[in-house]
Amino acid sequence: MLSPIEQAFKAGLKMRTDQTRKCGPMPFSLYKLREYHRDLVDTKEALDEIGKYARTGPTPYALRRCMGYEKSKWAKGMPDAEAYALGKNFIGVIYALTGDDVPRASVRRIECHVQSAIPTLLHDGHFAHHYLNSFWPTAGKRLGTGEGFADRFIQGCLVLIQWVLDEVEKCCSEVKNVTS
Repeated sequence: MLSPIEQAFKAGLKMRTDQTRKCGPMPFSLYKLREYHRDLVDTKEALDEIGKYARTGPTPYALRRCMGYEKSKWAKGMPDAEAYALGKNFIGVIYALTGDDVPRASVRRIECHVQSAIPTLLHDGHFAHHYLNSFWPTAGKRLGTGEGFADRFIQGCLVLIQWVLDEVEKCCSEVKNVTS
């Protein structure tokens, strides 16, 4: 049986696969990857903010991604939402990098590296989901400290997407150097 995180990841991947079957290969994949990176950075900042107010006291009326009174509900749903985005906006997009002039061999190498990292990310996401939903008062206070599985999950996603963006940049600059 799949965990909620694995289900969300597979649902995101299926959504992108179905969309690709219906509409054809997706152009502008590099843009989508940068957009996913920005979304992860915003999610991390939102978790940091929620953790800060969980540790220090009164929560403001509105936070970055939710209302103050919704912070626990938003944080508890974050691992599932990010696992879905990992499938839809990251894994489901990498194959199309060839449309952004990334050589097919480089795309395959990137895909292999990313696929090898996914089990660890989903593992961390699973524990983030469990910990946030089962032990909210403690888990909420750990957000933004770098200690809990939620921080580890988001940080792992950020490290991986940054690695992909760096690799694409290297590939594109190598292609430009060869052609000039």
